[in-house]
Amino acid sequence: MRTAAAFAAWFILSALCAGCDDSIATPPTPAACAQIGAQCQLPGGPLGVCQRVTCAAGAPPPCFTCTSQH
Repeated sequence: MRTAAAFAAWFILSALCAGCDDSIATPPTPAACAQIGAQCQLPGGPLGVCQRVTCAAGAPPPCFTCTSQH
């Protein structure tokens, strides 16, 4: 009987979570880089990784760019 109650509770919880939005649990990937190695969103859609670059004239350091991971 105890196993049946545990299974019923698991089933109900699973059914309730089936409609959950994944964006609630997964933080959005930032479009701008703030640190080396962080994930970023490339303009074409895939995820990239932040790398440090030389700053443009007048830009305050540090400067980063989002580059492809592959």
